[in-house]
Amino acid sequence: MFERAKQNVNHILLGAVLMGVGLFLMTKQNYFSWPPVMAKIENSDTFGCLFILVGIAMIWWALDKKKSARANHLILIFASWLMTVLVLFQFFHWAMVGLPMPWISNLGLLGEIMLLAKRSDSQ
Repeated sequence: MFERAKQNVNHILLGAVLMGVGLFLMTKQNYFSWPPVMAKIENSDTFGCLFILVGIAMIWWALDKKKSARANHLILIFASWLMTVLVLFQFFHWAMVGLPMPWISNLGLLGEIMLLAKRSDSQ
């Protein structure tokens, strides 16, 4: 198992980061406020839970013996979709409301996920 983890360090690290982001979002019930009609959806525990589930799936894939390319692609698609939504929410909070949001660092994480997807096997 240690050897599989060594071969997929990026997946494990990104999975742990996604889980951390999910936990953060679940503990901050009023993190998002703009647009007001979306605040309930943005602040729902479901949004944070999705991050945790994708993070767990990413770590599970990294430690799995089979390493299905299809599963990897699906996990990376969901991870990039979630990070894109988060970055957009944070960017618009920063741009429209002026609230400090870590959208630049999360954009960097999105870039890492995209690089991982680009380098993944297609077979």
